[in-house]
Amino acid sequence: MRNDQIYHALKKIEAADGTLTAKGVLKKARAKTHELHDQFDWADNVAGPKWRLEQARRLIRSVVVEVKEGNRTIAAPVWVRNPDRSPVEQGYVSLTTLRLSADRSHAALVAEFAAAGNHLRRARDIAWYLNAADKVDAILRDLDEVRQTIDLPTHERPTKN
Repeated sequence: MRNDQIYHALKKIEAADGTLTAKGVLKKARAKTHELHDQFDWADNVAGPKWRLEQARRLIRSVVVEVKEGNRTIAAPVWVRNPDRSPVEQGYVSLTTLRLSADRSHAALVAEFAAAGNHLRRARDIAWYLNAADKVDAILRDLDEVRQTIDLPTHERPTKN
């Protein structure tokens, strides 16, 4: 199934349910006639319900939109973790929806940079073991500066030239 077909099927589920969750995708795709049905392993002796939820998450995360700016092309995810959800709740929200709210956009961006920091800290720990931690520490310092800029009130943030 192509990226754009998955995108449209997931958009329909999001519109019908008001949000996009792996459980919601799985519930709809369970019907043999649903367009996403063949994207899942339905034989319980091969994969149980937990695996199908993971497949639904991967499906949601697989959809990207290409954005061109000058010579640069960015493949941005269509859906990201919903910043309105608690840490134990699942749920995604489209970047298009997030753009409508500066506060929600900001919360999602802060969460993405926090995740990036966590990944870099893990990389630094691995790099330390491999005797290359100094290089990763410099990247972490740069990331912390960016995160601090993002955490500034809107009127204090640097503007794009």
